Amino acid sequence: MRKKKSLNNCAFASSTLPIHALNTNVKKWKINEIIIASEDLVESYQYLIDDFPYIKLTILPKSRFKQVFILLWKLIKLKISSGRAYFFHECCWVVFDILISLVRPNGDYFPQVTMSANPIEDKIYSFDKINYRIFTLYWFRRMFNVHRIINDNSNCFSLKKYPKNITKNNIVLKKSLRKTIKEKKILFVLGSEFKNNNLMLVLKKIIELVLKNDYQCLIKDHPRPSERFNILNQFSEFSLIEINPKKPIELIPDEFLCVVGLYSTSLIFFGERSVSLLNFIKDEDINAYFFLKKHLTDLPGGNSIHFIDKINEILGILKISENNLNE
Repeated sequence: MRKKKSLNNCAFASSTLPIHALNTNVKKWKINEIIIASEDLVESYQYLIDDFPYIKLTILPKSRFKQVFILLWKLIKLKISSGRAYFFHECCWVVFDILISLVRPNGDYFPQVTMSANPIEDKIYSFDKINYRIFTLYWFRRMFNVHRIINDNSNCFSLKKYPKNITKNNIVLKKSLRKTIKEKKILFVLGSEFKNNNLMLVLKKIIELVLKNDYQCLIKDHPRPSERFNILNQFSEFSLIEINPKKPIELIPDEFLCVVGLYSTSLIFFGERSVSLLNFIKDEDINAYFFLKKHLTDLPGGNSIHFIDKINEILGILKISENNLNE
């Protein structure tokens, strides 16, 4: 009897956000290859591959031409072999979106966040580079939404509609890898957004407060070097424990009484133990504040996050977490 050939299912990722979904479902989806959009994601995805060593990790080269060739070949192979493509990005991967619309393999789209923080602009976008201006032709405007990136003058693009071969799935509630909490640990999820002078002062006061109350402070910076805060350089006077920033927060054992951040979607993982400091910069740009908060609250579980107004509020949240452990 002829052995049935295994499916050649493939996942495509342009950030670390899909790692939770992949860690949970990679066996169920029968994925045997993960293609990542850039080399700076390699170390983060290696943590996932260590748990699933049979999966091939493919890194796209920097060359746009080579990217197009590799993606086109992978999608055609999926089409021919009746495999499925699994992908997760909401925007910013125009090449992939164009190719999957042309090749039309079977697949599943699992968005990780909403586009609430990036409102759609009703305008005709023109690329600066002459060799990209072909993308501003009529067909491109018909295919893509143009979004404004809050706190930035740039734009990003999202495909208006994927082919019928692609099943669009709802955003699901994410949960951390919860473990028994034995110590008084607080995790700070940081990034370059904390270079704001007001936020740096607030963060410093919070760290000083919780250290005085005998809590340990663990730091998780952004996976991408260009997006890091580098707190150990900023707050060298404090005793802080740094977690490898490349390690995905989705794969870190959860031993924390509280998790503090600004608008990182990783706050969703920790439910009512999550604290956002967004309210401290509300008066700086009310429009940006509205969209950034909506970015979190529109996600499943986003309404569980505490948006504190005063630094001392964090002690109350910590006490509640400790009391819940003792029940």
